[in-house]
Amino acid sequence: MSGAVEAYKGAGYMMYWTTWILGTKMVTTNLMLGYYRAKAGQRLDEDEDVMPYSMVTKGDATRTVERFKGIVQNDLENIPIGLVIMGNAAGIPFGYDLDAANMHAGFWWFGAVCFLVGRFFHSIFFAQEMQPFRTISFAVGFFGTFLHLIMSFIYITSVSFRERN
Repeated sequence: MSGAVEAYKGAGYMMYWTTWILGTKMVTTNLMLGYYRAKAGQRLDEDEDVMPYSMVTKGDATRTVERFKGIVQNDLENIPIGLVIMGNAAGIPFGYDLDAANMHAGFWWFGAVCFLVGRFFHSIFFAQEMQPFRTISFAVGFFGTFLHLIMSFIYITSVSFRERN
């Protein structure tokens, strides 16, 4: 197998694991939000018949609910589009230009790791109210997405330029 094929195969595995890890994280934070809402007594009226009353507490639970609402909202705003952009950048064809394919694979992997690590730790730091680490981890994840976006833009503009000449 050529180096380009290996690079694309590796990109496929990274896409799979990034999607699985961040998807699992999103489901977990949604479950935690539901738990803290129940604990704070912020469930819907029809849930009162099935929720144990000993679970309902006030005070800090309301603050925790707001934090987890922020985590869930932030995940919904950033992870799906980040995965779409990452997948788009992974699919850039380079044919037999192995130098370009290897360089592309290196940048793609770097961006994918930045996105995965940044988004994962952003949720942890958000829940624990740890600034400036929350902002730093958000910036790392955003950088990974931005790198993939730039890679796609460079490819699109270079193809357009070659077609015109």
